[in-house]
Amino acid sequence: MSVKYLKLKLLGPALLLAFWAAAAVAGIWYEDNSFARRGGLPEDFVYKFQQPESWKAARGGLDVYQFRVNMFNRNYPQITDEFLTKHMIPVLKDGRIKVALDTAGPLLSGCKNRARRIDVEFEWISRIKRAGLDVHYVSLQSLLSKPYREGRNVLDCPIAERVKGGIAYAEKFAAVYPNAEFGLIDALPSKGQPYKEAYKYTRDMFQSRNIPLKYIHLDLSIEMVWNGNNGLSWKKVIEVEEYVKKLGLKFGLLFTSRQSGQISDEAFYKTIVSGLEDYRRAGGAADHYIIISWFPYPRQTVRRVGEVAGGYPVTDAILEFSRRIESPARVEEMPVRQQQRRGGG
Repeated sequence: MSVKYLKLKLLGPALLLAFWAAAAVAGIWYEDNSFARRGGLPEDFVYKFQQPESWKAARGGLDVYQFRVNMFNRNYPQITDEFLTKHMIPVLKDGRIKVALDTAGPLLSGCKNRARRIDVEFEWISRIKRAGLDVHYVSLQSLLSKPYREGRNVLDCPIAERVKGGIAYAEKFAAVYPNAEFGLIDALPSKGQPYKEAYKYTRDMFQSRNIPLKYIHLDLSIEMVWNGNNGLSWKKVIEVEEYVKKLGLKFGLLFTSRQSGQISDEAFYKTIVSGLEDYRRAGGAADHYIIISWFPYPRQTVRRVGEVAGGYPVTDAILEFSRRIESPARVEEMPVRQQQRRGGG
């Protein structure tokens, strides 16, 4: 135990708790690859929950597991109620991994007024509630930035209507999970569009209804920054980060690659790790780092039990992100229980 940690213990429980809250390690989030198709899931999705030893070390570095809400409809035959209660939920609880849901439902509600679609989605949400899954976060996907289409036509959907749909969805969700926190997945800056007024308006409108809007996750592909698409640069990304934090919200950055996601697991892994290094070297300090894909790769999530090498499973990326984000000194000074939470295996 370090001398610094011994000194911290002398501060007393209240001050010590405040210290750890202020110095909290940034969170690593993960969402399984959907392969850009309905019903898309990695082949080893079920395996990793039936064989949790296959990703024991990675679970120590993962803070939030984000699931697409439509995974919990009955069209996914591998995700049975028995699988939820006997495998998935116990593994998440054992690893103290929080759960987020990724949903595009609010956009449908606000722009298309498809109440029936929302009712169906809440049937899925009621299902996981009955199974005992705790949901801590709800990510409102593309609420502000996704084009509203009818057939081939792109129609106007004002920000006010979009936010109205988001609030209606959040209020309905809070009736099921009262302690859930809400956030946005947004691509306005990535598209070179104005974002400040939209972010402030959304925050203010949610606050006016006593709904906890807590974070904004910036949706971009790493090579967009490298190529300077739509004027993007790491400096621009950090400007967005600073503005989001100025609003009193947490900032998250998606780590994905459209280009490498067409090539291989290895290419995807190397691109997002390089992107992380570039972002942090430029001065970026996100609150949330989200590893995610909806491309042909990565395909492998974990190694089979007994395999010690080979391939580039996503769990290796989780471990590498954890290693690069947390300094050795920071880990040394963690309470023993938190070190075990981050430990290997």
